[in-house]
Amino acid sequence: MPETVEYRREGPIAVVTVNHPPVNALTVAGWFELADTITDLGRNPAVRVVVLRAEGRGFNAGVDIK
Repeated sequence: MPETVEYRREGPIAVVTVNHPPVNALTVAGWFELADTITDLGRNPAVRVVVLRAEGRGFNAGVDIK
């Protein structure tokens, strides 16, 4: 399975993608991964914009409690 949270930088723009099929319901670890990624990007002075997006059917269906 691909990483739950992926990001790429395009100059001062960082694009963070949630990729946890089928509906992007994140596990608790996935939420921490997302928070850590956004926090790290926010601390980087070269990053001016963070775009949050999702793959698949829905943006986010909440917490995966399986």
